[in-house]
Amino acid sequence: MAAASGAKVTEVRAARFYGPGAVSVLTLLVQRQVLEGRLILVPQELDVPHSHSSIGDTARTLIGASRDGQAYGHARHVPTTALYGES
Repeated sequence: MAAASGAKVTEVRAARFYGPGAVSVLTLLVQRQVLEGRLILVPQELDVPHSHSSIGDTARTLIGASRDGQAYGHARHVPTTALYGES
């Protein structure tokens, strides 16, 4: 639909966010407690990897894609880190 309208579109794909200002399970339920040395309870499987993207990496990827005329019509992936819990 966007291509038919002539709109220049690109897609930037990211995982769950972490970092200043991010809102995710990690930032809401884990990050502050870890930094304060407190016990954390997480409503997810801890022995399964979960991917996270930093807010800064996401912003840089969005800016880079917006400045690259060859990005239109293509997907870009934000650098992502797989974090594991302990079982």
